Amino acid sequence: MSERVRVVSWNIRAGGGSRVEEIASALAGWGADVAALSEVRGTPPSLRLGELLAARGLRHRVSTADRREPRANRLLAASRWPRGGCGCGPRPGSGAAG
Repeated sequence: MSERVRVVSWNIRAGGGSRVEEIASALAGWGADVAALSEVRGTPPSLRLGELLAARGLRHRVSTADRREPRANRLLAASRWPRGGCGCGPRPGSGAAG
């Protein structure tokens, strides 16, 4: 039996602004296991979005957003699992049969 991983990519436009609650709810509703978001910023709404994602199970996050450049569009990746794997099979290049 193979496990499925749902990956969602979304351009949230201009940091999400007043829409961050709706963005987090949509990702949760879609059952995202991994989310790749573009146009994340180093602004309070984008930072709040990270907290909302964590509260909804996407607690492992990495971002290029920079509070020193709050208007710069950046990237955020959020996942249910820490970097290194989802537990659904061998990692590419690990030498394990898949």
